[in-house]
Amino acid sequence: MKMKKVGFKISSHLVIALVIIILGVFARVYKMSFIMMYDEAATYLHYCDEGIKNLLTFRTLNNHLLHTVIVKIFIEFFGDHPFIIRVPSFLFGLLNICLVYHLSRLFFNKFTALVSILLYSSFPVAIHFESIARGYSPKITFSLLLFLSCYKFVNNPSRKRLLIVSIVSSLGFLTIFS
Repeated sequence: MKMKKVGFKISSHLVIALVIIILGVFARVYKMSFIMMYDEAATYLHYCDEGIKNLLTFRTLNNHLLHTVIVKIFIEFFGDHPFIIRVPSFLFGLLNICLVYHLSRLFFNKFTALVSILLYSSFPVAIHFESIARGYSPKITFSLLLFLSCYKFVNNPSRKRLLIVSIVSSLGFLTIFS
């Protein structure tokens, strides 16, 4: 009995994209080990460490509601270590890199997509905000998703796509009100 050779080909484009993403991950993980800043600590102490009443309280602009709820879920499952408190922002940051790639590829080409994720992955402000326990990273995610969902709605209007636009924009609003 003759066995078929099973294999797959990995393109250089894919390898380069993965290397860029891995470097972006390393930069964010390295930054996650830094000391916790005031706003991160305030989010934990004033909202996440208290009961459900304080979790959804909006006393100041410091409470990024949706992000705070996600952080609270992570704390309940994995503990309250500063690294764990920062994981949701980190995960949204990874999603942001993928969304930047997808949007760049959708509107331009493979090369532009690689350059876009290289710039985004290495941008110091993005690295900073995607490695701290704040709602800025999810806000970027929902902004990119809103851009994508609006584009799809404009090109092929439907109630379903309009509902998606509404949900994504609402989630972005619930993340940071300002």
